[in-house]
Amino acid sequence: MEEWIRILIDGYNLLHRQREIAPDHPPHTPQARHRLIRRLTRFQDASAIPLVVVFDGRSRERRECRDPAYPHLEVIFSPAGLSADAVIEKLTEGYRSFGKVLVISDDFAERSTVDSLGGTAMSTRYLMDEMREADRRLGERLRPFRS
Repeated sequence: MEEWIRILIDGYNLLHRQREIAPDHPPHTPQARHRLIRRLTRFQDASAIPLVVVFDGRSRERRECRDPAYPHLEVIFSPAGLSADAVIEKLTEGYRSFGKVLVISDDFAERSTVDSLGGTAMSTRYLMDEMREADRRLGERLRPFRS
């Protein structure tokens, strides 16, 4: 994986497109979000790349979730009146002066906008492949410690 300074992920887009993350839960539920966050935390631990997952918010107040145990994984719910795409675009603009920003989305209009802002956009399939590869590498590193 390239040297990204940040990976921005459209959370609901990923959950809708990659049903294997939470096959027994509808994509918009807290259970599906929790499964996604657990999976992304594992990937972040293996990749050491800070991740931001953005969900479309449903309430008026902006909610951000940061678990002190996982300081490099940030969860953002877009505020009322803004879509997750709009938040991702603002974040892309803000981070691009620090280095390469990768956005994960299967929304072609969003991917085009991100590219025009100086970011790089990739599909949800790309991220899933990277997560599987990170799991495989981790398993190989842990193999000598298994009895």
